[in-house]
Amino acid sequence: MDDGTYVIPCRFDLFKTLEIIYAYTNINFTDKQKEDLENLYDLLVGSGLWTMIEEQLKKTNDYLYIIEMADKTIHEMYKYRDSVLGVLDAVNTDYSNLSFDAENI
Repeated sequence: MDDGTYVIPCRFDLFKTLEIIYAYTNINFTDKQKEDLENLYDLLVGSGLWTMIEEQLKKTNDYLYIIEMADKTIHEMYKYRDSVLGVLDAVNTDYSNLSFDAENI
């Protein structure tokens, strides 16, 4: 979740794809390549490599499990954020960032 409020689907797909590639392949990426995640993602998807990897992973239970757990995690994050406790935490965080020092005012 960017800034803790919502999931951006494109960014979620980017991180999901890259993390699966890091975990399930023996492809090594340099630190320089990892600095530009959007470009790395574009290269992997645009070349068709991600499609080939994804096709192989879909034959396993791991892929389905990863997708289901990611979806459940997002659902639970929204559920918490929208709950009374989540709202109170957000309000508390907002006020804790303020300085109530009378001299500063």
